[in-house]
Parts: sequence; structure tokens; C-alpha cells
Amino acid sequence: MIRIGIGQKIFIGFFILILLSASFVLISYSFLRVVDTLSSSVVPLSREMDVLYQYQDTIKYLEAKLELYLIVRSEESQEEVAALLKQTNQLIESTAKEHRMEQLKPIADISSQLTEPPIPCWGL
Repeated sequence: MIRIGIGQKIFIGFFILILLSASFVLISYSFLRVVDTLSSSVVPLSREMDVLYQYQDTIKYLEAKLELYLIVRSEESQEEVAALLKQTNQLIESTAKEHRMEQLKPIADISSQLTEPPIPCWGL
């Protein structure tokens, strides 16, 4: 029978602990990669949500001013609507470029059509 000294027993114990720790790291590495991938994809989504909430607030305010303009039909309210449409277009353009949100581009075209003067339809 081989007699092992206390130093060798301690070394074997630490070696076994190191092997167990390394095996847990290797097993959990794939899980950590999945967590890292998910967390890196959540950050842009949260930024996009903030931008969409800001966009929603701007559109609601624009809608209220547009309703006021359609009811009152004053030049002051028309100027407010035109300024808000310009601001909305700038927000859409910057958002579409920064966050690559392609779904906002058609809205910019629609809001630019709203700022154009109406075509008179005499006799219709």
C-alpha cells in the first residue's frame, strides 16, 4: 500500500476542486453565451421602444393640433401644425437613420403630403 503524505493529499484535493470548477465553467459557457446574446439584443430594443414612445407622444400632440386646425382654420394653428409636421419629419428621419427602423419611412412621406397646400377643386 502506498502512503501519501499530507502535502500530496492537499494537492490532490485542490486538483480535484480545480477540475470540478473547470468542468462547471465549460458546462455553463454555452449558457453564458446565450445570456450574453440575449442581453446584447435587448439593449437596442429598449432604445427603440424609447424612441417609439417619444414618437407616439409627438404624433398624439400633432393629432390634437391638427384637430384644432381643422376646427378653427386659423393661420396661427396652421403654422403650429406645419412646425409640428416639420419636427415630426425630422424625428422620423433621425430615427430611421439611427435605429434602422424602416417602418417609419412611409409616415414621413404621408406627413410631408399633409404640409403641401390643398389642390383647389372648383366646380366639383
